[in-house]
Amino acid sequence: MDFSLKLMMVQSIISIAMNRLDPTKGASSQAQILQWLRLHGPLTAEELAGKLGIGAVSTRAILRRLEAADLVVREFEPRPMGRPVGRYRLTSAADALFPKHYEAFAAQLLDTVVGELGPEALDSVLSSWEDRLHAHFEAELPKEPAARLDALARHQTQYGFMAEVKRDQEGVTLLERNCPIATLAARYPQICDREAALFSRTLGWKAHLVSCQARGDGVCAFRVGRAKGAAAAAAGAAGAAAAANSPRGELASTQAEGPNSPRGELASSESEGNERTS
Repeated sequence: MDFSLKLMMVQSIISIAMNRLDPTKGASSQAQILQWLRLHGPLTAEELAGKLGIGAVSTRAILRRLEAADLVVREFEPRPMGRPVGRYRLTSAADALFPKHYEAFAAQLLDTVVGELGPEALDSVLSSWEDRLHAHFEAELPKEPAARLDALARHQTQYGFMAEVKRDQEGVTLLERNCPIATLAARYPQICDREAALFSRTLGWKAHLVSCQARGDGVCAFRVGRAKGAAAAAAGAAGAAAAANSPRGELASTQAEGPNSPRGELASSESEGNERTS
């Protein structure tokens, strides 16, 4: 493949993926700078300006924006005489913008595992993955339940899932608006089931996978516990049964505890009827 074709391929991908950059003025030049640094290694501002055909002052302004976005970093190269030369290189964050084929490799690997060793071997691999990641979460995430859920969303976002926590009158939901492994999970849906199990263990509440991009939905949504309406109905039924069968003092105790104050709730406004995992 010749140089110009490679450059066109990378440019088309970066222009879509580079959502961390200013999409207005200078975005095209930003993409070109990243392409040149990928293809030719560390370059000075003057060298980049020459390749882009723009002034050095404009090039430095674009490089400052790229530095602010943590996509390039400047390193100084000492010289026998005179001042060190500053050269710009890509960061690991910028590296993620360029095309990779990890999903294709992972799919072939899982196909081989299942084909050679059977579905049970895949279950064993996923179980081990779940255990290792759960141990990592236990060590790294805060213990307070609401903060733990928010930190879990941030972790998922760092790995491309664009996650957020939605809190409303229906309860608490962990949303993932992008699934980097949707194609792979469509072939092996047990991956999504393991993710739900991992979230349940991590949060201490049952995480229900209520929608899934790998199964054709627009977003992955994990309902944490039960919706408040369902919980209130269940609590009402339990209260009616208690009123009919319990002495007055016992009923008062049941009502005082209520469905709205389980121990270790995610937050007082979020906890109604959430299902604890064992």
